[in-house]
Amino acid sequence: MCSGAANNFIKYGYKDTTTFDVPYNPKSIMHYSSRAFSKNEKPTILTKDGKTISYPDGLQQSDILKLKRMYKC
Repeated sequence: MCSGAANNFIKYGYKDTTTFDVPYNPKSIMHYSSRAFSKNEKPTILTKDGKTISYPDGLQQSDILKLKRMYKC
């Protein structure tokens, strides 16, 4: 892991976060890529089923819905 990047991997409890009732989307633009912070190009982040995460081409519908709910618009 890159120096100074450890704070990007802090785990939060369910009481400290919200999904705004939007299902998890591994293609969300809010993700780091699977190889983010890697020193050897191997994945540092995988989904629970072992898939890598890649950057999408843009905002996903779930990102837009979450933002609308977050900012109440």
